[in-house]
Amino acid sequence: MQVTRLIALTAFLVSSASATCFRTGANWPGVGDPIAKLDGACEKSKGRYDTSEVYSVCVNGRQGIRYNFEIKNISGEGRDLPKDECVSGLSKEIINCSKGGKSSYANWQYRYVE
Repeated sequence: MQVTRLIALTAFLVSSASATCFRTGANWPGVGDPIAKLDGACEKSKGRYDTSEVYSVCVNGRQGIRYNFEIKNISGEGRDLPKDECVSGLSKEIINCSKGGKSSYANWQYRYVE
């Protein structure tokens, strides 16, 4: 019974996630600066979001670079977005995609571009 539950949960998690790294655009000068900006950006994002509602913020970084962070509720119902969930999702985009990217999970879509 436990094995069946584990298989079903794994199948759900795999099917409910997708990711794309952008192929064009500038390479980031490193991940440290945008990661440092997430705390403030995600502090402002806390709150309740209706279905398909988007939170978008542009943050000034070093060397004249601007970081555009976007989160969209794709759950099909209103949801609360905690700060730590925002930081976790957006940091994956920063770390894994040198030109920015977009990932979708069960409840949220995260997008990061310069």
